[in-house]
Amino acid sequence: MKPAASAPAILLFVAAFAIAGCGDNNKYAAPPPPKVTVATPTERDITSYFEATGNTAAVNSVDLVARVQGFIQEISYNDGDFVKKDTLLFTIEPEPYRLKLLAAQAAEAGSQAR
Repeated sequence: MKPAASAPAILLFVAAFAIAGCGDNNKYAAPPPPKVTVATPTERDITSYFEATGNTAAVNSVDLVARVQGFIQEISYNDGDFVKKDTLLFTIEPEPYRLKLLAAQAAEAGSQAR
């Protein structure tokens, strides 16, 4: 078999299939129309509202700091609570201050004894 002789045979074979596919029974059928639902509008009152983004800031704020140094033993408030003046907020570990008081009392007693 020669390659040059088989090329026209292949082209003739392809052309025959292309012509056979062009018959009358190969017609386009349109799809059925889509189903559409229709609703009747109703009249009613609506509430208008305004929606916006933004930031909030406290009008009054305060930094909570202790007057003395020490380890916090107890916190007596919750974040966001309203507190009044002179309300106990923290309890600082009393042991170092108790020891300093005893040492000062001992020094005072020693100086009075002299």
